Amino acid sequence: MQPRCRAQACTTWQRHWRRSQSSARVPVLTDADCTISDETFEQLVAFLETSRAATGTDLPVEQAADYLIQIGINDMVGNLLRSLDPAALVQDVLRLAREHPTEVYDYIAETMRRGAEEIARLEQEASRPLGFVTPR
Repeated sequence: MQPRCRAQACTTWQRHWRRSQSSARVPVLTDADCTISDETFEQLVAFLETSRAATGTDLPVEQAADYLIQIGINDMVGNLLRSLDPAALVQDVLRLAREHPTEVYDYIAETMRRGAEEIARLEQEASRPLGFVTPR
C-alpha cells in the first residue's frame, strides 16, 4: 500500500502505529497522521530496492519506515550512551531502578539468565572433542 500525497510539500499517512497482535516486533499502521517530505518518501521507496537486493525479501513501505526510524533512534541513543562515563551510566541505571524497580530488575534478571544460558552453550561447544571420530 502506498500513501498518497495530500499536499505538494508532504506525504501524509493517515495511520497510527500500534503493535500487531501476531508479532510484537512488527508494527501496524492504523488511524493518525505521520507526515514526511516527498523527498524522504521517494528515498524510502527507492531504498526498498536496496533492501530487497540485500535480503531477498519484499518489505512493505510502512515496515521499512518503522525499521529505518528504529535504526536511527538506536544509533543516536547508542552514540550518546557510548560517549558517557561508565560510572555515570551505572548511577543512572540505579536511579532508574529506584523509579521503576519492577521493570529494571526484571530486565536485569532476564539479561543475566540469557547470559548464563549463552555461557553454558559456549562451554558445551568448547568441551566437544576436536578432530575426527573413528568408527568402532
